[in-house]
Amino acid sequence: MDQTRISFLHHLADGKPDAWEELDHVYRPLILHWLRRYNVQPSDADDLAQEVMTVVLRQIGEFEHNGRVGAFRNWLRTTAANLTRNYFRKRNIPRATGSSTFMEMLEQLEDPNSGASREFDKAHDRFVVNRLLTRIAVDFEAETLKIFQFYVIEGHEARQTAEELGVSIATVHTAKSRVLRRLRQMAADLIDEMYLF
Repeated sequence: MDQTRISFLHHLADGKPDAWEELDHVYRPLILHWLRRYNVQPSDADDLAQEVMTVVLRQIGEFEHNGRVGAFRNWLRTTAANLTRNYFRKRNIPRATGSSTFMEMLEQLEDPNSGASREFDKAHDRFVVNRLLTRIAVDFEAETLKIFQFYVIEGHEARQTAEELGVSIATVHTAKSRVLRRLRQMAADLIDEMYLF
C-alpha cells in the first residue's frame, strides 16, 4: 500500500486532529447522504452519522488495510450497516422506509458482492470524487471544471463536449488530464484507492 496512505492511517490512529478533520469532511456527508437516500429521518440520520464517525475514530487503530482497492470503503460500509441496524433495534424505531426493504438492504451490505454493496461502492466513489472536486476547484478555471464535468462526470463524448462548450477536442482532453491528475493527487492522501474514471 502507498506510503502516504500508511502515514494517513497512522495519523488517524494517533489522533492527529487534521487527519480526523479530513476524514470527517469526506465521509460524514457520504454517510448522511446514504441514510437520507433510504428515508431515514433527519434527526436519526444525524445521530447515526455521528455514531459511525465516532466508531471509525475509535476503531481506526484496529483497521488493517490489506492493500486491495476498496478495503477501507468495505470496512466503512459494513460498520455503517451494523451500527444502523443496531440503532433501529435498540430504539424500537420502525424500519426507516416503512418496509422490510431497508433492513434487507442493511444485511446485503455485509456481502461485498451484493447489488446493495456495489451500489454503495459506486456512490462512495462518486461522492468522494465530487467532494474532492469542490476542494480542487480553486486550482482551475471555471471553464476547465465545466469541461471536466460535462465530459468525464456526465459522460458525454469528447466531440459533443467540444461542440457544446465551444472549445477544441484537444482542450477537452487537456482539461480531463489536468483535473484527473490533481484528483489522483488528492485521492492519494485518503486511506483507500478509488476507481477514478
